[in-house]
Amino acid sequence: MSLSANLVIGLTVLIPIALLLLISHTHWGKRIGQRLKVTVRLTHRIKHSSKRLLHDVELLTPTCSERIDHLLIVPTGVFIIDRLPLHGQLSGNPTHGQWRQQYRSTRRIIQNPMHQNFKRLLAVQDVINSTHTTPFTVETFQSLIVLTGNAQFTHDAPDNVQMSRSFTDYINQFDVELLNSDQVNSIAEAIETYRLGKTAAEPTKPEHKCIGQQRKKRLTHKK
Repeated sequence: MSLSANLVIGLTVLIPIALLLLISHTHWGKRIGQRLKVTVRLTHRIKHSSKRLLHDVELLTPTCSERIDHLLIVPTGVFIIDRLPLHGQLSGNPTHGQWRQQYRSTRRIIQNPMHQNFKRLLAVQDVINSTHTTPFTVETFQSLIVLTGNAQFTHDAPDNVQMSRSFTDYINQFDVELLNSDQVNSIAEAIETYRLGKTAAEPTKPEHKCIGQQRKKRLTHKK
């Protein structure tokens, strides 16, 4: 094989690798990597054989639209999962409306993600209970925040705020079965029917725009 042929083969291999490395260091690439990591762990580390997993679900509420990163439906409950790429030190408790984040020399006030995700939980609960004859108990629905960065709390973190390496252990510790396999599937089908972008009569209300505004409010101002 000639030198030029070897060079072409080498470039064919090296260029895609170089592009992947370059993309992986961009903000967009990191978000894709974080999403993939959480998705893989949800797919392979959850102990239940009966499960449904949905991603990037948008549901319309009376006042706004709520976007859910991951929705896991298993016999032990419906887990509404929000994925946050936070770094540095965090302080705040579940009842506070805002938390503090310090990363290197920067201090920020961030919206309490537990409060924000509770709104998503209510949106899911509303869709599911409105499409089933018998409403499900509040214990069926669980809010979970997954931190995909290297953030650490200055005190004990709330139980339902987990790092990406440990959040599946948190889910697997729920051992009381609240749903049978038929209910797991019917809940997933109800969400698929009512998620925005999936229905024939998708709303065109202006409150649809608040999805992006919600994301921007997570980091409000430096302090």
